[in-house]
Amino acid sequence: MKYKILASLIGLTALYLLFWPVPIEPVAWDAPQNAGLVDPFEPNDRLRKARLIDLGEHEGPEDVAADRNGMIYTV
Repeated sequence: MKYKILASLIGLTALYLLFWPVPIEPVAWDAPQNAGLVDPFEPNDRLRKARLIDLGEHEGPEDVAADRNGMIYTV
């Protein structure tokens, strides 16, 4: 049994080395400059108007979705 596992590992390693020199040329990626907290990332207070929903004895939903009319659905 040990011989089969060792032979399989050696075979897989040999297969890997056969395909090792891949035809991909890596290219460095330069990240863009950080613009800071602008546009969608700027601070806002929109959540201050949110109201809590009493769940009673339940722990909470597994998932929450809102439709176009502002209705909230939970699962």
